[in-house]
Amino acid sequence: MRLRSFPLALIVFSGLGMAIPSARAEREFQFRFIEKPGPYAVGLKVIEQYDASRVFEIASDEPDKAAPTEGCRPLQMLVWYPAQKSSDKIMTFGDYAALIKTETSFGKPVESGKSQAFVEQYMHGVMALPASAVRAAPMQPGHFPLVIYAPSLNAPATENIEGA
Repeated sequence: MRLRSFPLALIVFSGLGMAIPSARAEREFQFRFIEKPGPYAVGLKVIEQYDASRVFEIASDEPDKAAPTEGCRPLQMLVWYPAQKSSDKIMTFGDYAALIKTETSFGKPVESGKSQAFVEQYMHGVMALPASAVRAAPMQPGHFPLVIYAPSLNAPATENIEGA
């Protein structure tokens, strides 16, 4: 039984091997929405609060120097929800990039560092593209399931915004 699945696995991995070099040739983010939107508009609420149970350390610019502490750990939470249709401006990828700049400084954009390098590298050329959410749109009345998503280690809250 295992021997029969081996040729299929070989074909799949061979196909992946051919796709990877072509993906590396892409220089700009090329995401395209292919799914049709659902029945509800998307709203976004940004919640900024502090986690007093954890200390926030700022990365040091010098490799041998200890990271300074800044007090409680800031938490920027992005809450997407079913919203009522709104004529307000739909967010762009650039709006999300701006949130990355304030994710630990709440209202005071940080213009250099690791998160800004992420913005420049991965969002180059797409800042004006529309996403789906409207910031602070009126909530749709009713009961809806709750989905909690946490980005990967040290990733910005905006890590997977493509559908929001």
